[in-house]
Amino acid sequence: MSEVDKSQPVALGASRVELRVSCWNLLDRDTLTNPDPCVVLKQLSEGQRTEVGRSEIMCCSLNPVFSHVFPLDYFFEEMQTLCFEVYDANGAEAAEFQDDAFLGEAECSLGQIVSQTQVTKPLLLKTGKTAGKSTITRYRVLLVLTDGVLSDMPATREAIARASRLPVSIIIVGVGNTDFSDMRALDEEDGTQESGGERAVRDIVQFVPFREFKKAPPAALARCVLAEVPNQVVEFYGSRGIGPGPGPRTSQPQ
Repeated sequence: MSEVDKSQPVALGASRVELRVSCWNLLDRDTLTNPDPCVVLKQLSEGQRTEVGRSEIMCCSLNPVFSHVFPLDYFFEEMQTLCFEVYDANGAEAAEFQDDAFLGEAECSLGQIVSQTQVTKPLLLKTGKTAGKSTITRYRVLLVLTDGVLSDMPATREAIARASRLPVSIIIVGVGNTDFSDMRALDEEDGTQESGGERAVRDIVQFVPFREFKKAPPAALARCVLAEVPNQVVEFYGSRGIGPGPGPRTSQPQ
């Protein structure tokens, strides 16, 4: 917080304060570059969020110190709840950031900031869990069961390109006798294709047609479905220099 900004009129009964924001150890979801963080400041009132302003976009930084100043009118007798939302701009300006660009958010009252002059809060994901480097240690597998064809192949490729930067693998199981040539194409791509200017950084898709395993033992289907996941996990964490953690402790015989 800094001194009063005299360039703008102050509301009656209010004091003008200025807020500056910095972040440490932001969630790093891209295997090639660090995020381009931007802070969107919103004020909460009656369950609604109203944007107050947004910071500049910092290029490739996990620990950004933003130079942008947020001027606010502080009313001593009112509860003014603020929400600081952090997004990865991915190198481009955006009027509305998408959910997949969300890096976390923190809430506090303006009164807290005024009384303490500096407030440090952990960023939370929309699930309520802490956002940061520790969240990347959870690798997820998305299973999709489908009996149809893709209606929008370019949009699907773009979504996969974005997801390739996350700790996730996508397994598609085709059910029925539909032509699954689009699904096979997604599986056969090597993870370096471009879509809408965005390049996938690794192969995360595995397609399996269920009809080829109708008479096979269940273990055969499971083996085929999971065949590529181990290498995808190793590739993701290896590209970030993250090795396996310590194994569970075993009791020593007495």
